[in-house]
Amino acid sequence: MKRDDAGPMIPRAWALHALVVSLSYQVRDELHGFVRGDLCIRERVTEDLLDIGHGTLRKREQLGKLTLTVHRDASGRRWFSLLEIANEMIDGRIARNMGKDVK
Repeated sequence: MKRDDAGPMIPRAWALHALVVSLSYQVRDELHGFVRGDLCIRERVTEDLLDIGHGTLRKREQLGKLTLTVHRDASGRRWFSLLEIANEMIDGRIARNMGKDVK
């Protein structure tokens, strides 16, 4: 097998789990567990983690192009799943690294 044909160094599920744990420590004061079995963070913190402009997620939702699931609490605030955010971050990193020569 050539080096280019080699699979990822670690399984994606492990990388995803490690990223969720790391992110949960970074935003531990913002976590909310109102969705059973999932930790969620507010819209503004999500935009900061994904390194996108404020208001981008709302705009994407209005255009029907939002890939993350929006959870709303009783007061209408928007929350996003930490697991989905980590998955989005990994997908973004893979997309950015496509075509780059890994040494």
